[in-house]
Amino acid sequence: MVEKNIIGKIEYKRKYLKDVVFEKLVQAIYEGKYKQGEKLYEKNLVEELGVSRTPIREAIDRLATADLIEIIPNNGFVICNWTNEDIKNAIKIRAALERLAVEQAINNIEKKDIEYFEKLFKQIDKALEENDHDKNSYYNYKFHWKIISLSKNDYLIKIIKHILDKIYYFGTVFVSEQNRLEKASKEHKEIFKAIKKKDIKLAQELIEKHSKDL
Repeated sequence: MVEKNIIGKIEYKRKYLKDVVFEKLVQAIYEGKYKQGEKLYEKNLVEELGVSRTPIREAIDRLATADLIEIIPNNGFVICNWTNEDIKNAIKIRAALERLAVEQAINNIEKKDIEYFEKLFKQIDKALEENDHDKNSYYNYKFHWKIISLSKNDYLIKIIKHILDKIYYFGTVFVSEQNRLEKASKEHKEIFKAIKKKDIKLAQELIEKHSKDL
């Protein structure tokens, strides 16, 4: 029996259950509810989430494909450990992909998107004033994800999604110094200015430098 419910029962509407289970487990991993190196079992997840084995198994396969877990044949699975080298490599890949994303996003940005960024910066400033590092990390994620989404390049979006999620996890766990968060906020605003001016070269240079500096 499971001693405690870590992430809660599944509630789903309009989505396939297998997708909801997968998203729930990914969120739990990135939020640190399941720790790196922690061993888990299919049976426990069935009891904890209140679903059948089939969507759990499908979610486990997807987690393994995303390099979030390592399956141990006939003996459950463990949450993957990420080394400093893993983190550095993920950051380098993100920087390269975001150069492409911002180039394509500049041609697609509309007035509503500018308003989105301006509202987001107010939320970031408020989080900084309140020293709310979790919210700040979340808003940082939203900033990058908005740029990537504006590229409207489905293939690029698919490739970068897991990388960006990992970077978000690394930032949430390892980056909490106020001065680094303030520096990131300033860099976001400089990137946004370049995007508004449709200065592709400057936007690429800024976002690459920013993306390499977790």
